[in-house]
Amino acid sequence: MRHLSVEACSREIEALIERGGWTVGEKGLRLHEVWRRIPDVVYISVYDALHTMKDRGHLVTTVAPSGKPSQFWYVRAD
Repeated sequence: MRHLSVEACSREIEALIERGGWTVGEKGLRLHEVWRRIPDVVYISVYDALHTMKDRGHLVTTVAPSGKPSQFWYVRAD
């Protein structure tokens, strides 16, 4: 298992989205479900990267399509 920096793991998440492994309009995922889609990376790396990406408004969100805050993760539609 690889322990990645926030930047490196963010690139892994970006690549996952780019290759269609996680798409806009897909039902919300729990954090561990996103983690399982990125092989050989420790959970905390994905956790840190997702939260950083969300805080920067970059590609991911925890706001449901309805506009309400959620415990699930989504690919941003904008």
